[in-house]
Amino acid sequence: TGTPLKVLWDQNTCIYTNAVDWRQKAWAGVNYRDKIALLLGRPVVSTRRIKKPFWQMNHIHNQLWMSSFHLSDDNIIYYIEKLSSYKPVAIEGYPSTLYILAEYMNRNNIVLPVKAAFSSSETLLDFQREEIEKAFSCELYDFYGLAERTVFATECKYHDGKHLNHEYGFTEIVNDADLRVETGEKGYLVSTSLQNYGMPLIRYKTTDITQFKANTCSCGRHMPRIENISTKAEDIVVTPDGKMISASILTHPFKMVNGINKSQIIQEQLDRISLKLVTDDRFNKDEENSLLENFRYRVGNNIEINIEFVNDIPRTKSGKYRWVISKVPKGQLNKDLQ
Repeated sequence: TGTPLKVLWDQNTCIYTNAVDWRQKAWAGVNYRDKIALLLGRPVVSTRRIKKPFWQMNHIHNQLWMSSFHLSDDNIIYYIEKLSSYKPVAIEGYPSTLYILAEYMNRNNIVLPVKAAFSSSETLLDFQREEIEKAFSCELYDFYGLAERTVFATECKYHDGKHLNHEYGFTEIVNDADLRVETGEKGYLVSTSLQNYGMPLIRYKTTDITQFKANTCSCGRHMPRIENISTKAEDIVVTPDGKMISASILTHPFKMVNGINKSQIIQEQLDRISLKLVTDDRFNKDEENSLLENFRYRVGNNIEINIEFVNDIPRTKSGKYRWVISKVPKGQLNKDLQ
């Protein structure tokens, strides 16, 4: 709905999340102490930084955290040079971020071999997988999870849907009436946390659309599987310098602010974004400034951001909320999603 939801995790949840994450990495032949490079949505260095390094080392876990927010045409060569010298065993990131790197590398005949690549948080498109696997000379393993820590689903080497880690959470697929659908029938993903005793969520419903797969995976594992999650190109914001920013990254500024009951992001033009907000008395000028500052941190300074206060945000004809609406053409991305 665009309403920020704060969920508390206990230590047990963090342990199990790491466990199922490393279960998939083990399937791909990656070990716990192997060097891994990560390009995710966390702020790694200040956005004011204009010179390298745009990364930080996590020496305890042998990880190289690279900033997704500084990955531009001018800086991309520095990322490639750092990856080349670091020589990670695996690389992990959002599909759109890994694709930007991979497309540049393939265009310039650069190959940086790793044992495996991992992606999450966005729908992985076929053309993105092809480019990434070519650039890093490896297989790409996608996985699906929620920040609410109720579900974690992972690809194996056969890439035929995603295995549900059913000790982590119980997953259902329901229709508009919240009734369970038959295997092979599409519906909304609903999940219940089985490990978060600090704040368990029961039958947490998303607008993510998927279906259960009927056949047994060729890998021989009997974990239930789901198809890939559906999404649309209109859910991705494009910046004037060509960056594609997913809705998952844009959620963070709203989580830091009090008093927002509903919200919607609308990108009418390449350099203009409107934030529609339904607020209460807790939302004041300080909260507004905080939202704008943190939102600009994600999209950059070349986009005009306007706030529009509204009484409500209507649903679509199908009864859904569209949290991000981007009307900017996205070339190949649009073609793949039509």
